[in-house]
Amino acid sequence: MIESFIFISPCTDAFIDNPAERLHGALIKTIASKFSIDRIHGPSRDRFSLSLIYDLSLASVRHFKKGETYFFRITSMSDDIHICFVKQLALNPKLKLQDVDFEVLEVRTATKFSFDESSMDTIYFISPTTFRISKNQNLPLPDPERIARNLSNLLGVAVDLPPLKEACIKTKAVNFAKHVVIGFTGYVRFDKPLRELHLFHFAGIGYSTARGLGSVIVRGVVPLDEEVSRRHQRFINHETKRCRE
Repeated sequence: MIESFIFISPCTDAFIDNPAERLHGALIKTIASKFSIDRIHGPSRDRFSLSLIYDLSLASVRHFKKGETYFFRITSMSDDIHICFVKQLALNPKLKLQDVDFEVLEVRTATKFSFDESSMDTIYFISPTTFRISKNQNLPLPDPERIARNLSNLLGVAVDLPPLKEACIKTKAVNFAKHVVIGFTGYVRFDKPLRELHLFHFAGIGYSTARGLGSVIVRGVVPLDEEVSRRHQRFINHETKRCRE
């Protein structure tokens, strides 16, 4: 299990209508020569989650200014794809999103974590999350049944979640190339802790976690890298404040 925050800066002013989708494409292009497509898109694919791209105020962006700093988060259940991507960025610190070149300024990675099971009761949805319920329909609500189903799929066995104690969410749209997806941000808190929730921290939740949706932080998952931990707390504070405004 591994987590990185990657800081980037555009080489020119630009508007990118679907930066999360472009980011997914850049990641796939970067690692395509190293891995079978089945490990990326197949039924037994490695689980990873990409966030949206944010400015330093934690706002998701489509307008980019030359020289400004932006960042995104990537988390993985398996180290292989994640480490390959980070190593390739170290060798060639550039990303191309659409036709825009970005310089990679810094990569902060956590590979060791402490798990405080007694506080593992809250999920913070830091990028919009939604559940696919049919071919052309999504559910932008934190449905406990669907969250439990996602967790059961990760574990390979059925699991029951504790009852929801509190939910505080706001909807948000994400633009992709040919459509718009509505998801929710904010947080949910369960009536008691459940250690297995830590898997969501690395795999994400819901539909299209590899394209910017469903990136989450689970309370009680504490990275031992100070900068990554600090980013966690900023997101937690941001989602708590935003959904209550």
